[in-house]
Amino acid sequence: MNKVYRWIAGTLAAVALMACDEQGIPNIEEMLTHGDSTEVSVDDLKISEVKFSDDYKIMELKAKLLKDIGAYNLADTATVLAAIQQHVTIAGGSVEDDNIPKLTQVKHMGKDEVAKLGLKILTLVDLTLSQQQIDAQCVAVQEMRLLLGQNLYVAFMYGDNVSETYEASDYIIQSYFKHHDPNYTYLYRSVLTKIDEMTADAGGTFFNDARYKAMVVFSNGKTYKDDSPIDPKHFELQRRLSDRAQDLQGKLQVYYANFNDSTSLSQKNDANILQYLCKDLRGLYLNSFDWSAIESDLMSDFNIDIADYKLFLEIPDRKVFRGRRHDLTVAFFDKETNKKIVSGSTFFYRGSLYNPIIVNGNSVLEVILQGILVTAIILLLVYLIMQLLVPYIMYQLFKRKYVTTFLGRQMSFNGEMVSETCYYCKAPFEEGDEIVTKCKHTMHKQCWDENEYHCPEHGRHCKEGSHYYNSDDLFDTRNALFYMKWIIAAVLAALVAWIVFTIHDHPLSSEIVRSIALSLNSLKSGTSEAEAFFNEYGSHLNDLPSFGLTVSFFVTLFLSFLTVRRCKYGERLLEIFIRAAVAGILGYLCFLLGCIISLVLKLDSNMFIIDWIPWALMSCIIMFAVTIDTRIRIRKLFLAAACIIGLLSMYIWAYLYTDSLMDYRVSLLLSFIVYAVGIALCIARIAPKSERYFLHVEGSIKEMDIALYKWLVRSPSSVVTLGKSVDCSIQLSWDYNGQVAPVQAEIRRYRGSLRLKALEDGVFIQGKPLPIGKEEWLYHGKRFTIGQTIFTYIEKDV
Repeated sequence: MNKVYRWIAGTLAAVALMACDEQGIPNIEEMLTHGDSTEVSVDDLKISEVKFSDDYKIMELKAKLLKDIGAYNLADTATVLAAIQQHVTIAGGSVEDDNIPKLTQVKHMGKDEVAKLGLKILTLVDLTLSQQQIDAQCVAVQEMRLLLGQNLYVAFMYGDNVSETYEASDYIIQSYFKHHDPNYTYLYRSVLTKIDEMTADAGGTFFNDARYKAMVVFSNGKTYKDDSPIDPKHFELQRRLSDRAQDLQGKLQVYYANFNDSTSLSQKNDANILQYLCKDLRGLYLNSFDWSAIESDLMSDFNIDIADYKLFLEIPDRKVFRGRRHDLTVAFFDKETNKKIVSGSTFFYRGSLYNPIIVNGNSVLEVILQGILVTAIILLLVYLIMQLLVPYIMYQLFKRKYVTTFLGRQMSFNGEMVSETCYYCKAPFEEGDEIVTKCKHTMHKQCWDENEYHCPEHGRHCKEGSHYYNSDDLFDTRNALFYMKWIIAAVLAALVAWIVFTIHDHPLSSEIVRSIALSLNSLKSGTSEAEAFFNEYGSHLNDLPSFGLTVSFFVTLFLSFLTVRRCKYGERLLEIFIRAAVAGILGYLCFLLGCIISLVLKLDSNMFIIDWIPWALMSCIIMFAVTIDTRIRIRKLFLAAACIIGLLSMYIWAYLYTDSLMDYRVSLLLSFIVYAVGIALCIARIAPKSERYFLHVEGSIKEMDIALYKWLVRSPSSVVTLGKSVDCSIQLSWDYNGQVAPVQAEIRRYRGSLRLKALEDGVFIQGKPLPIGKEEWLYHGKRFTIGQTIFTYIEKDV
């Protein structure tokens, strides 16, 4: 027993795996897996509660011993080694966690409570017994000292002497427990002497300030020899003990433990007065020593559980809690034999995938500054790639494929005969001239450049003859790829969404998820069952609704600036905000739905099988919110692509995260960016890209295309009017039978988009009349009718 207790005591001192290896202590993993499992089960130490400090640096475990571990103190690190092993559950599997906590302290809660009580105990040791029995008394005192510490005192009986009272120090225990002659003791006299010392008004030196007092007597109970009392005052002392028993009730508890193996009747009756004394003073009389019985009886009087412990573990810096299950095993080993003595395990959940807890990580300000720097680098790379690099590469490919030197008549290039004159300047080509053969309208390279890098017929009778690249001004905005503005808007949206999400704690979202979790399972808030359920199945969902709200709102807000084009700036801003607000609310509800599904199925971590639902729904919501009632028409293919991008970006930061390179929260920003850019590219892919606007005319006139963009360029107010008046930009003089007003409608250009406005009755959009003064966006393929003429809006480069 003694060895076992000492064994567990040092349990929690040396915890780190590396430290163990360096000190020559066997590997902890080996100790846990190869320990003597038949000696102790994992349930010998029940860990019932896990708490963390506010900064998550210290983990507190409430533990209870389920068996007697003898004379060992869990805090005795000199003799006991604590091994700690932690596994993290990912996608149903368990992997070992490198960031193992370090045990820093073990508190024996029973001992602390005893110290608060002011309880002091005096142990009377009989030195007239055999050395073997004295050694047994010594072990008993050591076990008692584990609980009482400096509040345990000892006195020694031998012959007609009883020693002064000593504190049960290491020196006393090592030096005084020796056999003394004669082989008898005045038991009653010694007991009475120490009772008087402990209860005197002046008190003994050690007992003046004690609130509660107890005496434990170790002896063989021998008070007679050859049928005669050993002590000449035997009967007088018996009477005094009997009388004192009445006076001492409530002031002193007495326990007696017999250290004699004899079971003879005379031996049993020798010290029978002590039986009555122990009974009257609420103690125990034991025929053989059992400290656990004395300890349990003593502690039950004060409602103290002596098996309660608290273990304090230090979490390594930069440890990340992401809502996954952590399985923690604490085992205690004898440093000499390396055998497992007692062990216990528990599990816990902290943080979430989207809002992790990082121990002693960077401050929020530092993380945000780091995120801004990363975003700035990404924006710079996007700009350089899409403004300089990709256009340059495409231009070089264009030159290699379509720009050549004129070699003379009957020249062919790319399998086609080359014209002998320039389509633009009409001058004949001469040998050595650099020419462009992008389309059948062959031109001088110089003429191509002068005509803004396209042939004269492009947009009307030629689809291929264009490749804009201003080599004289590389930073010409028209050099950049069409997608650049969409990508930049998406990256900025991701940055703002990430900053807003990072700096807030989302208490409302957490409370709503908690309420739903408890109501679905009929649990009462504040109970241990409710807390246990929520910690296991709901804690990783805390921030999900806020995540959906933030991402949906800001991605919709920024991308809507590229799609919403009201004439009045205030109206445009209001519409953009309303779109973003609606998308944010729906995004919140999407992820709340995901939380409900997860709670119903009792999933203890984020799982792809469920998480794809809110992500896919949010992708659809954002795309509809950005494009509805605009000139962009959603296609199913790109809607599906947006959903897939959402799925791919769900956990991307878990793989991008590298502790040595960036904070985990910055890797979360990268996932925000991937998601936002993916959505933006899906929308941009189906957005109109041409600045060449045409009206295709059919009806009472031969079908033709009117170069609307040329009229808009000529018009100082960017307005094209339609009607029968000669003052109209497009005069419908061919419509003899139709009822067309002098000025029937107008087309106005605003921020790269066109709107049709009815000035008189008689304008029909898709067969429905357009009210006077009402405006309608024009998008590629949209048809409207005036009189007997059908107009179709066309963007030729789409």
